[in-house]
Amino acid sequence: SVFEIDADTKKVSRTFDTQSAWTKVIALSHDGSKLYASNWSGNDVSEFDLSTGKLIRRIKTVKTPRGIYITKDNKYMYVAGYDKGELQKIDLENLSSKILYDKGSALRHIVVDKNEKYMYISDMGKKIILKMDLVANQIVDFAHTDINPNTIDLSNDDKILFVSCRGKNFSSEDYYQPGPEWGTVLLFDTASGKMIDAIVGGN
Repeated sequence: SVFEIDADTKKVSRTFDTQSAWTKVIALSHDGSKLYASNWSGNDVSEFDLSTGKLIRRIKTVKTPRGIYITKDNKYMYVAGYDKGELQKIDLENLSSKILYDKGSALRHIVVDKNEKYMYISDMGKKIILKMDLVANQIVDFAHTDINPNTIDLSNDDKILFVSCRGKNFSSEDYYQPGPEWGTVLLFDTASGKMIDAIVGGN
């Protein structure tokens, strides 16, 4: 489920049933008319009409979709596939799709700058951030991170990329318990890819 919460009252105003499994990441269309939710075990993305709250459709994706991005013109959706490290682009009109990148290990999160010139993708398995030129459709390794990079975010001026890394897992079989090292939040210069700061986080 996805919950809509009133920011003033802190009460749940609506609940959206994705009709899928293990819902992970949610994203709004830029005009605020639609809501998208990636479903990890369902291998799809649920699309909702926010005016009615109704599920429009479930869009099939690569296996274990996580990070998603909807273009400003609402024509395309990018999907980060965790299972095979794939980046997928889906045409939201006819649902045709193509794999733009398949050399990853565990793609996790996607952010795009305000001008839709560059996309950044975290690869948790390879401990790197990928950078894609959306005009030239070229993808390069942007920065190396600490162990297990998860969520990423851009500063309001798009000059700094923040990368949260949860650190080493408790064991190869168990990642539910706290691991043996602290996590970090790394700050990278988006122009050069150089790390400009590192903040020690929780375990």
